[in-house]
Amino acid sequence: MAASGRARHINEDELVAQVIQFEIKLAKAQAELGLIDKAHAVSIEHVLQKFKLNSADLVDGTALGGNFAIPLVEAIKTEVAKLDLAAAGQLHLGATSQDLIDTALIQLTKKAIREINVQLDDSIRVLLALANAHKHSLCVARTLAQQAVPSSFGLKLAKWAGALIDVRVELTSLAERLPLQFGGAAGNLASLTLVAESRALEKPQRVVAELVTQLAKDLKLARPATSWHTNRVWPNRIAEALTEITDTFGTIANDILLLGRPEIGELAESVPVGGGKSSAMPQKQNPVQSVLLSAAAIQARGHQFTIKSAASSIDERSIGAWHAEWQAWFDLMKLTLATTETGLNLISGLKFDTDRMLANLWLSDGLVYTERVSAILGKKIASELVDQVRSGANLKQLLESYGEEIIDQVFSVTGQIGLAETLIADISERVKELQ
Repeated sequence: MAASGRARHINEDELVAQVIQFEIKLAKAQAELGLIDKAHAVSIEHVLQKFKLNSADLVDGTALGGNFAIPLVEAIKTEVAKLDLAAAGQLHLGATSQDLIDTALIQLTKKAIREINVQLDDSIRVLLALANAHKHSLCVARTLAQQAVPSSFGLKLAKWAGALIDVRVELTSLAERLPLQFGGAAGNLASLTLVAESRALEKPQRVVAELVTQLAKDLKLARPATSWHTNRVWPNRIAEALTEITDTFGTIANDILLLGRPEIGELAESVPVGGGKSSAMPQKQNPVQSVLLSAAAIQARGHQFTIKSAASSIDERSIGAWHAEWQAWFDLMKLTLATTETGLNLISGLKFDTDRMLANLWLSDGLVYTERVSAILGKKIASELVDQVRSGANLKQLLESYGEEIIDQVFSVTGQIGLAETLIADISERVKELQ
């Protein structure tokens, strides 16, 4: 799915910008604790706030260094040295490339989550409004690809909203706990302890521990108990949360694709002028948005699989696994943002045919009502009526011999929708969890 709208904000240049911000915040925090001169931190910030580097400029250096942070650090050191050679020597002090890349991806994830939540909130709002408008719209519920029982179409819409609320709550909780990555060369920040000792700072180890706390605070991230260079729980948690979103929209899209088939025709997506065309069949108007969402759910699982496969690490810094993870993590963020944007557009433009919903209830000549008959008259009588309907009889006519009261019980709207109104209200009440 092509990036559009909000998804365009998640790009390689923004990733580079997050790395630069990491270096600025690191230098300022180190200066505050006496690990580098304050004048050097000022020089670093002055240069880097104005420094611009296109991600395309890092391609050759990335191939030589194995990751983009290595040529990026070299480039910004060169730029800082033009103003202050000594300050350039203090840049990136105690950090490693993985600290930069992991933290930049975490920061980009936070940004993506904010954008995703806006789209989710709007989708939930639209779905709940539609659910309340259609709570008395009768339709047939389907299980295992077969017609099952009568239900409320509004309840179906509310369940879609409920699933989005679930993933929204999980995503928000995750965003509040996203951690800083800062462990230095091998996760123990030993070089910074030496720096603290060389500058005659009291309690060098405590100073370095305070640096981690301050850096996390300045970057508005959680302070981890230790670095997570080879503990890839966080990338996996992020991948799981994002994939739950694409899965949910994929389910919604698949329902729409099914119910939008001409032989069912209960709802359809709004297709923009010129959209949904076939290259061969002039009569077709393909449900493009639903197709893209269904495809995105499959693609997202591929990205998640890569991230999960990279979770098994070795040593204090891994080989290959960490390197395999970046692109999948980055692409999954972009794909999820595109999914939520497309999903909102799809939901906002849905068209409903309640007459077709009612007509489809009687495609089986009333067999979908026999569960209700069984509850009222017993399973034996219901089974006998099923056999008669399958032989060509009409269920409603067969029930006339049991009296008008039985017919009213079987076919009353309130009876057919069950607890739909209550369930829709309960799901609507859950919106408070998002505030």
